[in-house]
Amino acid sequence: MQEIFGTWGPELMAYSHQFPLRVVTAALGATSLVLTLVFGELSSSGDGGESGGFYFGDGDGGD
Repeated sequence: MQEIFGTWGPELMAYSHQFPLRVVTAALGATSLVLTLVFGELSSSGDGGESGGFYFGDGDGGD
């Protein structure tokens, strides 16, 4: 563990033993975010060529 996280290894291990659900929740959230950003465009509905479901407007700068 110390090879991966250096001097933070013992602190991270102590935190994970004290708050295991927070660690699991953070790991699932980070995994979900990464998968959404990487594979999000695969779930696009295909209308208008948007990528990943993010909509940034039509780009005309108006209201």
